[in-house]
Amino acid sequence: MKILYVTLQFYPNAYGSGIHAYEICKQLLNLGYKVVILTLSKFNRLSHENWNGLEIYRIRLPFNNPYYNPLNPLIFWLLGKRIAGKIKADILIGHGFETSLFIKYSKIPIKIYKANGSMIVQNKIRPKITWQDKLGKIGFYFLSKLEKEACKFSDRIIAISGSIKKELSLNYNISPSKIIKIFNGIDYNRFNIKNQNNIHRKFKKVIYVGRLSSIKGPQNILKIVPSIILKYGKNIRFEFIGNGPLYKYLKRMLKNSKYLDFIKFIGAVPNNKMPLIYSNADLCIIPSYYEPFGLVALECIASNLPVLASNIGGLSEIFNKFNNDLLFSIKNKEELINKTISNLSKTRKLNSQEKINQFLEKNFNWAENALQTHRLILQIKRSKNL
Repeated sequence: MKILYVTLQFYPNAYGSGIHAYEICKQLLNLGYKVVILTLSKFNRLSHENWNGLEIYRIRLPFNNPYYNPLNPLIFWLLGKRIAGKIKADILIGHGFETSLFIKYSKIPIKIYKANGSMIVQNKIRPKITWQDKLGKIGFYFLSKLEKEACKFSDRIIAISGSIKKELSLNYNISPSKIIKIFNGIDYNRFNIKNQNNIHRKFKKVIYVGRLSSIKGPQNILKIVPSIILKYGKNIRFEFIGNGPLYKYLKRMLKNSKYLDFIKFIGAVPNNKMPLIYSNADLCIIPSYYEPFGLVALECIASNLPVLASNIGGLSEIFNKFNNDLLFSIKNKEELINKTISNLSKTRKLNSQEKINQFLEKNFNWAENALQTHRLILQIKRSKNL
């Protein structure tokens, strides 16, 4: 059977959703499916290629198209519907709200919507800091309408966490029986590298990894820097890995600050370089206001890197399985400060690598993710007498 997997992003140039798409497609290929990916891409990528057994169609854009562009669902559909129509697929998997129009209008027999968030809840929670956030409130309203259509016209919905399943069911009036929760996975072997910390380094390193977006909360780390330095000392540095619409706002927060020497913005880092980033850090903070799952959290755990995460959404589901002492309330600034200092005072290690690998293998496994997806496809096929 042939799967058309539609995703706005795809590895190697991708955030978490694009990495997810690549990993699950590899595993579906291993289960015997023919997998064709349709995605947007920068102009310097091939428009059609076979790569690692996957057939990939890339809609090449000659302009810089931000991940958070509210017009992405329309752009993607208008430029991709002709290609999608030529691919004689048996199954359509639409990854994210950007694929809503493909889900609604496609004639492919089996249609699955993979929900990696809910736009209606994001719109309520997102801090309104920049003009993009304020303008986005209007865009998110219409995007939530599109997402509701994807939920309506799909045969089944895959939610990447229990919190997303609940959000979709409550806000879009969808029967819980139509939604199946399938956790993301991780290739933990990528992150099992020798710690590269330089023994001559005189400071501890705290990192933030992710989009520089208000809903991800990087601004909350900047707010605690003075208190951390005052209480812990000056032998500490903060690094922000990633880019996004909040970059200029964060730079303005630091204007004329006496803490400039303690903070560095690295920008986007290729995925294959991330294991080294984690191995060279002493603590990662994930201060999100909204997090459907939290792939960065799994990468930190796989890297045996101490991590603090806000107790919301998918993050709470991950750490309630692993260690809920690593959670903090995003509304409690003092709790984050105290837990940061406490973790920096400890030896850099979460657990034995063997126990960590066993935990990830049991709970967050891409092969199991694909197997559950396969079972769901068979279930839909039987229900439709295909």
